Amino acid sequence: MEGPQPPRQPPSGPVPPFVQQLGRMMQEKQIAWSDAGDEVVVADTKRFADEVCPLYFKHRNWTSFARMMNMYDFVKTPDGSGARFRHPHFRRGAENERWRVQRRRSTTKKRPSTDNTDVWVRRGLVLERRVAKLA
Repeated sequence: MEGPQPPRQPPSGPVPPFVQQLGRMMQEKQIAWSDAGDEVVVADTKRFADEVCPLYFKHRNWTSFARMMNMYDFVKTPDGSGARFRHPHFRRGAENERWRVQRRRSTTKKRPSTDNTDVWVRRGLVLERRVAKLA
């Protein structure tokens, strides 16, 4: 009979660089946690872009920051002149879960063929069968 098993450690992995930067950004004046600690709050997006973005990125563009948040599956809630972002694994005091915030993988959708080759091939097969029946 085996003895008691130690508690299983949850799987973890590296925290993506953007998520690490976002964690460090939470110390800045222009970005904060919601009272519940489950949302990232930016009160003034213009001021955030001008003052905080250049400290962490090579731009001063709010739209680029918001796009990155979206790429990591943060859900944006408009908040007057500001914005709120929520992700189930990015919460105040839950640094051990941040590795779960991963960039969304791009899904390339197969575009329908612009030429109708497959249609013509099928029609050709149908015609060949009809000709074979006549012979």
